[in-house]
Parts: sequence; structure tokens; C-alpha cells
Amino acid sequence: MNSHPPARVRTVPDRARRVVVSKPISKADLVRAAIDKSPPDFNLNNVSEQLTASGTPMKRDDISFVLSRMKKHGEICVVTLGKGSMASVFKKNLPAETTKNANGRESGLHAKEEDSHP
Repeated sequence: MNSHPPARVRTVPDRARRVVVSKPISKADLVRAAIDKSPPDFNLNNVSEQLTASGTPMKRDDISFVLSRMKKHGEICVVTLGKGSMASVFKKNLPAETTKNANGRESGLHAKEEDSHP
């Protein structure tokens, strides 16, 4: 019989692991930051260039999706509607931006609900 000495089991002390959890930056936040650095009237190309320059390139489809959501939520508005290879031109809305419609009533993001009915 071969008797082997018992195997040595080496225990490694538990080390505290430091895990840094940071809030991920959303695509919308990246696009908003790029819009802030773009000209007042901007298009998808301007936003794409700003994102690439800041080291966070993004697919054009993703930028377009974010811009359409921002338009839907009133953060930006269309200055010139694009067609074919011509990109739409947008501008950033001010938070309290309202306009007077043909009836003299306010319309926009913060227009009063009762003013929007005829």
C-alpha cells in the first residue's frame, strides 16, 4: 500500500471586494449633452459629430430614436422637416416656451389645459 501524505488544503482569506457601482449614462443623456454642444439649429449629423468628438460614438438609428422621443416629449422641435437624404433640422425648446395661436390662446408645453379648448 502506498500511503500518501494528506493533501494540504490552503485556505485563502476572504478579501473584501470593493465594487464601484455607478449609475449608467443613458443614451438620451448622452444625446442631450451633445445637443448642448451643437449649434442652436442642429440635425442628426451635428449630434453624431459631437458624440464622436466626446468619445461616445452612437449608431445613427439610436440617435434618431432618441431625437424622435425628445420631439414627442416637447424637449426639441422641428425647424425643417427632412426628406430623403436631407436630415431634419431641430431646435431645443426652452422649458417654459409657449406661443400664441391664431385665437390668441397660449399653446405649448406649459399652456393651461382650459385654454386649449375652443
